[in-house]
Amino acid sequence: MSGAPAGGFRRALRRVSGRAVRLLAAMGACILLIEGAARWAPALLPRPVRLRALEFLSRRGSALFVPDRELGVALPAPARLSMPLFPGSRIRHVLLPGESRIGFRGDFQDAARAGVDIVAIGDSHVYQVEVDEDETWISQLARVSGLRTANLGLPYQGTNQELRFYELYGARLRPKVVLLTVCPNDAWDNEAYTNWLVEMGGGEAQRPASSFIRYKTCLQLRLPSAACALATFLHRNSLLGFAATSNLWSSSYAAAIDRNLRKQEGLGTIGRDIQTMKSLVEGGGGRFGVILTDIWGFPSTHPQYLRMREILKARRIPFLDLVVAFNGSKDIRRRRREFLSVDNLHWNGQGSAFVAQEVYRFLRKRGFVRPPKERQSGAPKIFR
Repeated sequence: MSGAPAGGFRRALRRVSGRAVRLLAAMGACILLIEGAARWAPALLPRPVRLRALEFLSRRGSALFVPDRELGVALPAPARLSMPLFPGSRIRHVLLPGESRIGFRGDFQDAARAGVDIVAIGDSHVYQVEVDEDETWISQLARVSGLRTANLGLPYQGTNQELRFYELYGARLRPKVVLLTVCPNDAWDNEAYTNWLVEMGGGEAQRPASSFIRYKTCLQLRLPSAACALATFLHRNSLLGFAATSNLWSSSYAAAIDRNLRKQEGLGTIGRDIQTMKSLVEGGGGRFGVILTDIWGFPSTHPQYLRMREILKARRIPFLDLVVAFNGSKDIRRRRREFLSVDNLHWNGQGSAFVAQEVYRFLRKRGFVRPPKERQSGAPKIFR
């Protein structure tokens, strides 16, 4: 008699297990079908998901980074890239002086011999993946000023990585002027890079550079190692996984930036990095200035923004405040959206033209550059 209930239980368990397996298989097939459709026709997706899909396809189709044991990541060179998310963006990387695989964005092949007049160093606001080579603000600055420029932007880096990047590579270009862009997210990027260096430990040869992107992503998502490994796999290999993890990452990013800025050491680290870079540049006979970017939604009344201005003034560092520039007139404020790319975070070609014009005025006002004789009457107006 006792065997009958046990046998019935086993049969019921097998039925439930079979249904669960079939349900999971059906769900997996649906996910694969949606994944395939999203990759094949991203234009059919809702706009927020479509932007994530195109960003994923951009990253999958282009090797934007190579591992670097000192910086975490660097730009591969030589390389020609295109980004589906930004159809008008054509990107070219050329080798840095003395390097065989690491480069910078641009087409100035002879930088090592000829040197450059102006170097711009910073994160995505200098690199500008969203626009074509000729539309970046540093390229437009070259045209309006008649000077040789170099784009040393590297997305996702903070001021500590930018300082190290200049020490390792930027100084080789012998620039006459160095412009460093500073953004509120630098405080978060600085902490992530510092923690990575500490946790990886050892010397350069012992540091697994390939782990930096994963480390930074997991630090932001605050996931345990096992969950982070799965999230990283999905982020890299699945369009839907990329959209999910990216949305999760973005939702906490602004809060993380603000949290890091409010720490005592957040702005202090930025200030020290800026001062150190200024000393390096001026020690090499160049001039140094800072550009405060306006993108991340921090208003001009934000206490951390005001504190950053105070730090720059106290250290007597020349700076251009784009928050003020973009709020300088009602017309500019009204047209604010016209200056941004589809991600609403970075400048498009029109916004870059405005930035280039403001930077040129700043350089002229500070005596960093002198206009060619045929332009003595003032800077030509490249922004419309």
